This record gives sequence, C-alpha cells and structure tokens, in this order.
Amino acid sequence: MDHKVTFGGKPVTLVGNRCKVGETAPVFTVTDAGLQPVSSDVFHGKVRIYSVFPSVDTPVCSLQNIRFNREASKLGDDVVVVSLSVDLPFAQKRFCAAEGIDRVHVFSDYRELDFGMKYGFVIDSLRLLARGVVVVDRDDVVRYVEYVPEVTHEPDYEKALAFNTEAYDYDDEGSITLDNLAQTYYRLGNDKAKAREFFQKAIELKSTQIDTLYFLAQYDIEEGNKDAAREKLEKALKGRFSPLNYATREMVQASLDSL
Repeated sequence: MDHKVTFGGKPVTLVGNRCKVGETAPVFTVTDAGLQPVSSDVFHGKVRIYSVFPSVDTPVCSLQNIRFNREASKLGDDVVVVSLSVDLPFAQKRFCAAEGIDRVHVFSDYRELDFGMKYGFVIDSLRLLARGVVVVDRDDVVRYVEYVPEVTHEPDYEKALAFNTEAYDYDDEGSITLDNLAQTYYRLGNDKAKAREFFQKAIELKSTQIDTLYFLAQYDIEEGNKDAAREKLEKALKGRFSPLNYATREMVQASLDSL
C-alpha cells in the first residue's frame, strides 16, 4: 500500500510493499561494486540491519553511513549492516573509499528497485529510496521498521541498534515478536481486538513484559476494571525500562495516577 513521507517539507508517495514487524523478510537482489548481482540470501542466518537512504551525495546520507560504519565495528560476526540506495555502484565505491566505509556492506538497488519495491521504500516521483532502517533477525523475521517521516532527517540510530540487540538475543518463545505484532495492530492497524489476542499470547509467555502489561492495562481501563489495570501497571513499573519500550516509565506512572 502506498504511503506518504515528506522530502524537504513536500509530501512524496512511497510505493511498494510496506514492511511490517513480524512478517517474513522478503529476499531481494541488488548490485555490488563489481556490477554483480547479490541476493540477500547470502546473509541468511545473521541479524541484518538494512540502512536505507536516497543518495551518498547528500550530507545526511553521509552521516548515516559513517554512523552505521562506526557502530558495525562494535557488533559481532553474526550481525551485518547493509546499506542500500539507488546510487550507481561506481559512486558508492568512490564514497566508501573517501569516507573509510569498510564495515558496512554497500549495495545498489538501481537496476530493478527490487529491495525498494519489496520493502516499500521507493519514492515514486523521484525513483530514489526513502530513508529508514529495517532490522531482520536470524530467522528472517522483521523485528523493527522505521520509515523516517522527513527524508532529510537522520534515522533513530539508538532504537534501531537496540532492536538489533533484541533480534540477536531472540528468544524462540517469541513473546517480543507477539508484542510487536500486537502493537502494530493496536497503534497502526486500528484493530484493537486482534491486537488484544496477541497481547494475551505474549503475556502468557512472559508475564513481566512492560509494553504488554501497559497495553493490557489500557483495555482494563476502557472496560472500567481499575483493579486489574492497577495490578498490571504496578507490575510494569517494577521492570527495567529501555529504549526498546514503547511505554516509558512516565507513561505507565501517568496511567496509574489516573485510576
């Protein structure tokens, strides 16, 4: 489904399949510096951070690649950072040499826009990729997606890297994945009934998950069940908050104070 972001303050339309947390990450083919096709399957079994940007010839894109190159040096062998744009491979190679980009795998999507269309990053009117980040775990499940609302702004590095850690330490029970799916339905899909099903499954697997407790408490509040809501919110406050959480400590406390 098409969706909108802004580029220099002007609305632009993104086309392709909008990527969602919990989905299987599509396999795509891009072009390397030697003009050879490369399938994303070569990174199967590793956690992948897809760093997406319009062009190496802009300051913000340069900052994005330099930042992820620095972060990549701190990650283990089971994590790869893949940078993607529609720049010609020659331009990408020149940029990497000039900026010392040696820890990130840089590929071009200029031929078929295969990545861009499968992940919903193509700016229709410009044939460029929008800016954003996708984190895929070792089982090829999408764990985090950011379409930066204003293309000239940088992505949320901290959140992407935090979700990378989550993906790397993925628990096969899947409580975090269930919570992510639930939040997608609750916050983006406007389907609270479906979201509740996933929240309930998540809490059965991990009873201390902060976001799950917070959202389930909101259902209790809406239904007038204040005691149940209070119990969940107090339990959430005992947890350890991090940038991974949607619900901040202040949000949980405010919800509790409103009872």
